[in-house]
Amino acid sequence: MLTAAAAMVAALVFVVSTRDEVTPADTTVPRRPTTTLLPAVEDLGERLRATIQVRNTADSIAIADDAVWVSGWDGPTVSRIDARTNEVTTVNVGFSGTHVALGAGGVWVGVDEGLLLRLDPDSGEVIATIDTAGDSAPLPVTGDGAVWVQDLANDVVSRIDPQTNEVTATVDLAAPGIGGAEGMVIVGGLVWVNTCGGPVSIDPQTLAVSEPIALDGCGNAIGMADGSLWVGLAGGRTARVDPVEREVEVILDIGPFDDAPFLATGDGAVWRGLTTSTIARIDTATNAVTEVLDLGRSGQAAGVAVGRGSLWAGDWARLSVLRIDP
Repeated sequence: MLTAAAAMVAALVFVVSTRDEVTPADTTVPRRPTTTLLPAVEDLGERLRATIQVRNTADSIAIADDAVWVSGWDGPTVSRIDARTNEVTTVNVGFSGTHVALGAGGVWVGVDEGLLLRLDPDSGEVIATIDTAGDSAPLPVTGDGAVWVQDLANDVVSRIDPQTNEVTATVDLAAPGIGGAEGMVIVGGLVWVNTCGGPVSIDPQTLAVSEPIALDGCGNAIGMADGSLWVGLAGGRTARVDPVEREVEVILDIGPFDDAPFLATGDGAVWRGLTTSTIARIDTATNAVTEVLDLGRSGQAAGVAVGRGSLWAGDWARLSVLRIDP
């Protein structure tokens, strides 16, 4: 039985409720929508390297050098897949509603009741429990020596110091026009958060929040590839955004589909969910869809990730992860 070591929440907490006044308000630029002709849907066939049983719905997948960590919303388990052998070790973290991220010396699992668990990456033992004061399972990301978590219920982002396991800053994104936060990624030293007003960046030093880059609709996923932000939008659209110039480079129209809310980046490609069972590969060099794969999954769409020379896709209904030759 694993036990969680309680960690005190830091006394030093900053709350930011206004946006950065020095950031130009007019970040909207002419966008170049492109209707993309899709290749025929392909079955996985021999590209399916393994079907790996896990004990959760595989909604969240994170990849380390030696392992793939998988969690799901419906139960208290997190699974570690050995990237070499595909062997699975299951850890009971005692809470449901899990989201997983790797980095900063730990495996970070957001769970219900606004808690963030820190697991030892070797043993899987829960070595710290951090109360983020949120109302939902926090969504964690890591980068530049910090852990950032998103409270989806309240449009709040918090910074965790991995040296002390304490909350050191809280940023409120519920200002008019930038609510509906969903998804987060760290690019160029800035924390980028997907909102219904468009992506906004948070300066980790000043905690200033930029004006949103308008994308005409709420995003349901965000990632980084080939120096660009990639945002999944409703109606089968995917936007490529220059995070330095803060310009929309292109919007690919690859719908209409049922807007499966998952997106993965890596190895010169963006993988964008089209339906609960199909996924398109966008080549970042050409902005073209090069293939559409039928993952053969059942039920609701689950997580996807790219790494260790594979595309990893969760099968929600069968409590499994597909390992695919990308």
